[in-house]
Amino acid sequence: TRDLAIRFNGRFGDTFTVPEAHIVKGTAKIQDLQDPTAKMSKSSPSGCINLLDPLKTTEKKIKSAVTDSDSVVAFDPAKKAGVSNLLTIMSAYTGTSIDDLVKSFEGRMYGDLKKETAAAVLSFVEPFQTKVDSYMTDPGELENLMRQSAVRAKVIASKTLADSDSFTHDRLQRMSWDVVLFDLDGTLTDSGLGVANGVLYTLEKMGLPKPSDVELKKYLGPPLWTSFQEYAGIAESDTPEAVRLYREYYNETGAFENSVYPGIPELLTKLNDQGKRLAVATSKVDYAALAILRHFNLNHHFEVIAGSDETGELRGTKALVIEHALAELAIPAGTAIVMIGDREHDILGAKAHGIPGIGVLYGYGDREELESAGALEIASEVSDLASVLLD
Repeated sequence: TRDLAIRFNGRFGDTFTVPEAHIVKGTAKIQDLQDPTAKMSKSSPSGCINLLDPLKTTEKKIKSAVTDSDSVVAFDPAKKAGVSNLLTIMSAYTGTSIDDLVKSFEGRMYGDLKKETAAAVLSFVEPFQTKVDSYMTDPGELENLMRQSAVRAKVIASKTLADSDSFTHDRLQRMSWDVVLFDLDGTLTDSGLGVANGVLYTLEKMGLPKPSDVELKKYLGPPLWTSFQEYAGIAESDTPEAVRLYREYYNETGAFENSVYPGIPELLTKLNDQGKRLAVATSKVDYAALAILRHFNLNHHFEVIAGSDETGELRGTKALVIEHALAELAIPAGTAIVMIGDREHDILGAKAHGIPGIGVLYGYGDREELESAGALEIASEVSDLASVLLD
């Protein structure tokens, strides 16, 4: 990394901070436990502490460390190399100065030094191994962390690249996406009228008050189960009936009180032509999503059309819908995936899987909502989205 930064700065001017090594002077060199005159190395297994060794093995190595025939704990690398090495190790793990450690061992034996050094090392190694095991036993979580880190790095790097030479910026900043997940309502189609009418039909049938226009707009985007409970105050036990009534209207009429956003068919065609894998991940029930896409002749653009299940028990949240879409796509490791949506649920659902989200403002959300959710980029119009997604 240091060499790359130096070479880049030499060619394009001072752009990147050149990393400097951070080496703690007192612990810069740790000696072999069995031969304290030599540097600790993996080539000498018995004298080397490996962070992933069994705890008992590490403890035994330290308690078997070579010292000397004296019994006074003192720091003298020339005459008491083994003891000095143990003091250095203990200082590194406890943060206590070597002078203070020497004072604390006045009148005590080498056995005490070895025992306490082993305890200090294990107090770090044990939780470290637990954390490593949690990642190694869950490859999916490890992949998520890697994707999240890649997104964070891109966001941070973009601020620096924005100040660099425009040609270099264009080459390094642009990220090519292999798989693009699209929300449906408010992203591909303007379904606001049908959704609103479906909500009004449901609330009227259940004897609930008609919401204001501002309140009604909140229903555009989130999962039905969440919306009816959160915005209408419908009890969880009554939510299935509310969803049934909504679909009673929507499946017959509301689904087609709808239109495709201008420019979307052309964008999907160009993405297909560039070999991008496309999928829909919508909170709408899956069969309704498929019917709408077929109605507008958009379904052939998508490899997978993933939606909520009938009861919401399996895929009742956006994160679960995205999980289902990813499983159906069977995406190999290292694939660049992005989620496109107009509401915070799209961005947050993608983040749950370590996937970056791009927000769109031509739907039902606003910039503040999308930025708060952590959208990587925000597109005001379909044309802006095209410039982000197309190579």
